[in-house]
Amino acid sequence: MTQEFTIKPQVWGDDLRLPTFVNAAVELRDLFPSIEPFQKPVHPFQSRQLPSLKRDLWYVQQRPADKSRTGLLCIWPLGNCCIFIGHKKTVLLRLRVDPELLAPKAGLTVFAATLSSRQRTLSIEDTLMWRGALTHDSSFTDRFILANQWFDHYCITDARLMGGVQLKMAAWGPLDTILRAERGAEPGGVWDFQPNEARRPRLLWISNARGPSLPPSPVITATATATSAALGSADPITLVLDSITEGPLVALAKKESGPEQWSLWSSDGISLGRGLIRRLEVSNALRPLTESAVEVAWSTAFNKWEIQNISLASPNPRSFFGSSK
Repeated sequence: MTQEFTIKPQVWGDDLRLPTFVNAAVELRDLFPSIEPFQKPVHPFQSRQLPSLKRDLWYVQQRPADKSRTGLLCIWPLGNCCIFIGHKKTVLLRLRVDPELLAPKAGLTVFAATLSSRQRTLSIEDTLMWRGALTHDSSFTDRFILANQWFDHYCITDARLMGGVQLKMAAWGPLDTILRAERGAEPGGVWDFQPNEARRPRLLWISNARGPSLPPSPVITATATATSAALGSADPITLVLDSITEGPLVALAKKESGPEQWSLWSSDGISLGRGLIRRLEVSNALRPLTESAVEVAWSTAFNKWEIQNISLASPNPRSFFGSSK
């Protein structure tokens, strides 16, 4: 049964008007205790975390220029509605989702998401709770795959219903995205650093330096400088990204009509042939998808590229594959 809420259109910035809760503290009092564990302060990137950048798997994304903060997208069965909880306001989203997620016993689903009024986008960044179950024991890769599956199969996006806001997946990439975003140009802005390991918090990094251009080699030797003054530290932090490799080769896999048939493509649209799948866990991970970035390795026995895993990184150009056979 749908609850009655007191809603009023309010400006969120850049002339974006959205249906906003007037009495959120009262009308959402049954929701707030469930999401309290997710409302934590931002962790700034600190120099003591530098060794982890070279040792562990990280993903990065650039924050919107309008300084919007990460909030919570809640699919709330008790209220039979979808809600975005921002820094100071809470909006009622006219988001069309699978009725199973709003069934009385479905359990709360919560995504980390950013609403950018300037870009008119709501970007899904992470899965924090899925149908009443916490996801903090899962890796970020698994949590983001779950968010992708929800986006592809459990909701229908319609910007008109959402006041002109377009729902999309966050553009997470590998660590060297900062260096190759614009070759030789300033990366600038604010970046999220997300460790892949479970139960580790996301970090925030503010850049004020010009990013060096990349050499043609797949090994990146570069230094980027950042300042954390806005995060409470007066000393700049230098990110030393020397000897960081790009990691596994990544191709774009597209599902074909036959069972277990996936065609592989480079980032510049060159066919790499049909992908080889030999592991059950890879088959299960790809089954609900129609297209995905995947890690690949050359199989000399079968003379084709074998799909190793689903990837969050961007596919590599054709030249990378020719030198890796």
